[in-house]
Amino acid sequence: MYIIWPSLGSMLFVILFPFLGIPIFLRTKRVIYSKYENGFINTSKKTFSLKTFLFRSFNVFLLCIGFNAALIGSGIIDQSLLVNNVQLIYLQSHGIEVQYSTDGFLGFTSALLPIAVGLLSIGWKFKDAGIIHFKLPEENMNELFEIEPIHYRYEGYIKGFAGISAILYYIDAIIYYVFYHPNYENFLPDLIFLSIFGFLFIISTIPAHLIYQKIGNKHFRKHLKAYKPITRSEFEK
Repeated sequence: MYIIWPSLGSMLFVILFPFLGIPIFLRTKRVIYSKYENGFINTSKKTFSLKTFLFRSFNVFLLCIGFNAALIGSGIIDQSLLVNNVQLIYLQSHGIEVQYSTDGFLGFTSALLPIAVGLLSIGWKFKDAGIIHFKLPEENMNELFEIEPIHYRYEGYIKGFAGISAILYYIDAIIYYVFYHPNYENFLPDLIFLSIFGFLFIISTIPAHLIYQKIGNKHFRKHLKAYKPITRSEFEK
């Protein structure tokens, strides 16, 4: 649960989600942004760097915390499913809720880490494929126009949810321990390990990132028209 599923699941979903999610998102976007056209530009191909991996992995970690706050905190998922019986008895004997324990958080993270990788990989592929949308005025009309990479729009929804949920989760956890269980001896270790072990889980996504780099962009540009980038000299009056 902690090693095999996060690795294998991430490898599968990093392939599956972009192929399914990108067409669905583009079709849904037509309803909301009906006046926008889609296309792509040939961006300079950059080698996948350690900085890119760490940045994307950090967003995966935040999204996992967001899932924790939304699904476990709301009671949608039974917390007892995330830990074994020995761990559950220990937490119950101390009156600690599973969602605020290291065991519970790691159990939930290992279960949904592949889904977080899959959802975010849609935005990664939007960016790497250079897919854009734009709304341009008619000829000789002084109107505002917009040209935007689609990954900004997609990732705005995902990262907004992940960031806010992660902050609320940690605030809620601190309040929970400080005001309701101030004598719990593992208070500080649990809060620290929630972060450290969460980042260690990201290591299991390395194979998924390597596979992702092998996925080309041609399929995702199908039926989209290529456009040239706009330079500063063309934009300035």
